[in-house]
Amino acid sequence: MLIAFFLVTGRPDASLIKRAVISAGAIFVGMLPLIPVILKHSVIGGFWIPQPEPGFLADYLTAYFHSGIIAVVIVGLAVFALIFPRSPAKIGQAYFGLFALFAWLVLGYLIPWLRGLIGQPILTDRNTIMVVPPLILLAAYGLASLPRLWLQRAVGAAVLAYSFYLLFFSLEYFDRVSKNQYREITQAMNAYEPTLPVYTLPFNANKYNVYFEQQNSSLVAQEIDELSTLLQDDASPPLFWLAGGHVFSPQATVGEQYGMVEVGRYRFKGTAAALLLNPAMATRLTLNVSDARTADDRAVFTSAPSAIDAGDLLLLATTAPSGQAEFREPIDIELFTEDSRTLRRATLLAGAAPAILTLGRNQGPVSATITVAAGVTPELWLVDSRAETH
Repeated sequence: MLIAFFLVTGRPDASLIKRAVISAGAIFVGMLPLIPVILKHSVIGGFWIPQPEPGFLADYLTAYFHSGIIAVVIVGLAVFALIFPRSPAKIGQAYFGLFALFAWLVLGYLIPWLRGLIGQPILTDRNTIMVVPPLILLAAYGLASLPRLWLQRAVGAAVLAYSFYLLFFSLEYFDRVSKNQYREITQAMNAYEPTLPVYTLPFNANKYNVYFEQQNSSLVAQEIDELSTLLQDDASPPLFWLAGGHVFSPQATVGEQYGMVEVGRYRFKGTAAALLLNPAMATRLTLNVSDARTADDRAVFTSAPSAIDAGDLLLLATTAPSGQAEFREPIDIELFTEDSRTLRRATLLAGAAPAILTLGRNQGPVSATITVAAGVTPELWLVDSRAETH
């Protein structure tokens, strides 16, 4: 870029060279701590970002400005600046400025695109947001290059007026949630009883820990590599959270490989946390559906008496009817002793995070009655108290 400046202006500048060398050195030193992270990312074989479609540029420009109309105006003004630039006194420097902004735009797309060809794709609208400043500067130069002052003012006023309309009336920009909800999902896990370990998909632990620290939580998220080591050594906790963002498939990570069972899930925009159960440390109790129905036509399931020691966990999970992801109906569970004495009652919502019940002392054989809405499938797991949960 410095060589291009000298070619356009026709004169070297010792002071400029000195500043350029200092700036390059400062950038290089600032990048040194990131080199281990960059190298770690470079060995990832799969990623959630797909290869860009042929029309990705139009999609990205629309995403930057949340409007195809504004994107067309901005791009049109930028192209006008490159084709019909004004002719200031220092025309060489003006052309170099346009060249530098144009190079900034091209490299902003070219470098991540080339990286995607030799490794995992990284080209997205969010990862190329750095091209917006040069695009805006080119558009501003193009606006100032329009042949009539009234035309410059009219175009500028129209863009401003339409932008205000989008912000306050169309996009609901200041009211609508549009980012990943790490705060909400960490609050949900922090409030869940009992406290369970949290593991995350790669490169997500720090994001969760930021919000755990803000909430003064005792939870500390760990990367999935730590979980994999525990699972290989048969030392994993019986219950734990596996959290992530973007594309999230716990079955593809530890479910299929180690046989973990998903018994519940929290889901917020852009984030999810699955509650996974290690079946080697738990027993799934058999539930029998009763022929009788409640007055409100709910089904009744019962379990045979089971020996439950003090501290054992009874985990009640449910599956909502097929095709009804937002299904929410109350589910009642009641625990009885052999002499029909009620030990515990609890209510949860079908499709929500499972309820976990504990008994303060040994009660002998305990049976359960579960009342659910039609189409809901309950599961009852007994987790051994000798298995640590946190």
